[in-house]
Amino acid sequence: MSAAINAKTAKQRANIAAIMLKRNKNFTRAFDDCFEMGDGDEVMNILIEKTAKDPVLARNIKSKMPKLGYGDYNTRLHQAIELALQAESSIPYHGHITGNDILFTCKPNLGINMSLSLHKQSYSDGTCFYTLQDRWGNWEVNRASRNILDLIKQVKREIEIESSVRKRDSYKANPEIRAIYDEAIRWKEEILANLIALNSKEGQPCPANPATNTAATA
Repeated sequence: MSAAINAKTAKQRANIAAIMLKRNKNFTRAFDDCFEMGDGDEVMNILIEKTAKDPVLARNIKSKMPKLGYGDYNTRLHQAIELALQAESSIPYHGHITGNDILFTCKPNLGINMSLSLHKQSYSDGTCFYTLQDRWGNWEVNRASRNILDLIKQVKREIEIESSVRKRDSYKANPEIRAIYDEAIRWKEEILANLIALNSKEGQPCPANPATNTAATA
């Protein structure tokens, strides 16, 4: 029995499909199961949203599964691919890399091997760039910034969205769903606490132009 069949929600199935796409897995029955459990439209919508924020996922879909989805779903998927690739190409170049550091890693207690780490890449011109990366080193555009405050705002938005599930009847009636969302929220709150603490420690964001801003970087 595939992971998609065992999954409880469309979001989980969309995550499974995204992981398979990013790992360049062979697209067998296990991949098809992600879209054939009665909520395929919802899975596709979530996957499109993820693709727009994830350049690695976007590139892999474009090269490996360009015909994924039918009709309007495929059209929207390719729009999301272009959005992600355009956002990635807009990240400015700041000279050669002088450092790569993992500042912290947080793992949820969900019985699956996943995590998010804050990665800091430093450049020769004195600037740096922060990304929240998964265990394979992948990151989404909205989880990347020169300023840790931007990441704090993003994680707060994610917590707010996931917390809204607590108002749904399905959350209140199903202990398994409650446990999954409660742990996901706790995990994001742990990440948020680490970001806030790190922002206080690092002080100012890395300067955009060292010639006009000489603030020291960590």
